[in-house]
Amino acid sequence: MQHKCEESQLKNYKTKPVDIIALEVYHEILKSLCEWEEADCALVGLQNLFDIRIREHWKKWQAQRVVSLRQDWEALREGSDRFLCVYVDRWS
Repeated sequence: MQHKCEESQLKNYKTKPVDIIALEVYHEILKSLCEWEEADCALVGLQNLFDIRIREHWKKWQAQRVVSLRQDWEALREGSDRFLCVYVDRWS
């Protein structure tokens, strides 16, 4: 799933200015953090072990995604070449 998200981001990279992409990535980080916090709040009071495990795994995936998005955002702030290096390193 993360790979598909990043493929979409790479397509955007080819059609949009780097500063616009950096802003979009920043907003995606904020959105992910809010969703993560909402999921954390939803765990309160859950008694179904299956639901608890699903949410915990989802939260781990979201945390990994935020780390990757932050790497992308920092790389985009340094320029397009740095962003491409981060992307290639991640998926090679």
